[in-house]
Amino acid sequence: MDAATQLALMAKAKKVFGNDQTFLSFPVTPLPYTKQQLDFQAEKNLENLQKFSTLVNQIPRGDAWLPTGAQYLWDVYDSILKEATFADSTRNAAEEVAYQNALRYLFIPHEDGTRSDSPVFTTYKRYKDAWIVAQEQYAAAKSTALYSTDAAEKQRWQDIEEPTLRAQISDRLSQWIVDGYKNEVEAAQAKFVSLGARSPVATIQEWRNLFIAEIDTVTSAVDLSSALSSSFSPSNALAEGAWQSFKLTEAEVNALVAEAPAELRSRLGVTNASIASLTFEFSSATVLRPWFNSDVFKTRFWRFPDGRVLCNGATPPSGVCPAYVTALVFARKLVITPKAKTTSPPSTKNDFKFSAIAQIDPKVFQEVPQPVPPPQKTILADQAQLKPNLSKQILIDQIRIKPSRMQPMQAPRSASYLPRDTARWSDIQIHETPPIISQEVLRHRFERLEEASFERLPTSPQETPTNQAPPVTQPQPQDDSIYVLAFICKQLPKCPDPDLGLQWV
Repeated sequence: MDAATQLALMAKAKKVFGNDQTFLSFPVTPLPYTKQQLDFQAEKNLENLQKFSTLVNQIPRGDAWLPTGAQYLWDVYDSILKEATFADSTRNAAEEVAYQNALRYLFIPHEDGTRSDSPVFTTYKRYKDAWIVAQEQYAAAKSTALYSTDAAEKQRWQDIEEPTLRAQISDRLSQWIVDGYKNEVEAAQAKFVSLGARSPVATIQEWRNLFIAEIDTVTSAVDLSSALSSSFSPSNALAEGAWQSFKLTEAEVNALVAEAPAELRSRLGVTNASIASLTFEFSSATVLRPWFNSDVFKTRFWRFPDGRVLCNGATPPSGVCPAYVTALVFARKLVITPKAKTTSPPSTKNDFKFSAIAQIDPKVFQEVPQPVPPPQKTILADQAQLKPNLSKQILIDQIRIKPSRMQPMQAPRSASYLPRDTARWSDIQIHETPPIISQEVLRHRFERLEEASFERLPTSPQETPTNQAPPVTQPQPQDDSIYVLAFICKQLPKCPDPDLGLQWV
């Protein structure tokens, strides 16, 4: 696949997954993995989890994914928890009751200070995700229609596809409101945040309770580098039925190449695309970090004693942490049909190669010969089985009392986070099989990730976007690779931005 085709994929992803609040950052070399390597919950492979966690917690700085590795999101977050000073304020009795009610509506508090999502909040996230997927389907089809040179296709978009997909968005929004508790959850969230700001010291202690390095630190047995465990949600984002299938025509590819970011065009050395069509599948997923609360970047009740700034809030932003990764775009089943007539089948895996270096060599990800079955969930009702037509009372009744969680394991204090002078991943020799770790340790490491995830709602056949690529009729080379095509990133506001009207200690 030539550079122009690569740029077309990236530009398509920007139109489908980008919005005013986020930007996409692209590895100039897409990162290929197998589904097994990314199935952290089923495989319980700490080595793969550690590499993935390192990847998604690097600090993005533009359209090209070229983080320096000098600092990670957990470093930035840890510096706030340890070094920041906070305004002096306390909730009154009535505010404390309202705060605790909002807390228990959204979360299930645990005795050790951590918490997991309530069934109501999990249901909210599932229906929000379904609404987002509907918007992505609309954006993808709209882009294809916009660049089409076929008058009949444009008319079909105007008369059939656009009204159908717009109605789908409206239906998903209605389901989110009625069955997904949208208004109730967002009201509770607003109260939780506003009343949390009324007592900064108590709020920061809650954040510290979530940030438990002894529980969440995952250390590589290969190079002893460490990361705070991070995964993605929905848990079935890579399952069949979760993917969106698209076809790009020659006209759309050429237009997308022309609109691609200048930084990527320059790095890849763009040439004219010479393809007749391009089909592929996309899926998106949110990055899970049980130890992290993104509200820390928006609240105005803290500051650093030395006055330093994480992000200046300008355009473009600058600072130690101008943005962070919030979600991922995965791609698979790329099939290219060249313009010139050929007897060869459309190209697939062997052509999905970019010209620059990868940040993490996917070869360090390990395959597990015999997957370890996940432990039985006995703490919460299986949130994946919550049916959308259940009444709110039934959902609330499914919350069970959680017993005391096991005591945190002490992480080796000599094992630091990823060394600043670490060798490139491609230079590291790996073991053929992962180290043997007890089932209790595995359960302890993955428990919080399991609690934070949910399953994507299925898409019914009538909701399949009308621009879906037709099935390939001729035999194709088998390609099971899943590529991390892009990182969806959120820019920080000015941070910290302390409210000088508050009383400071």
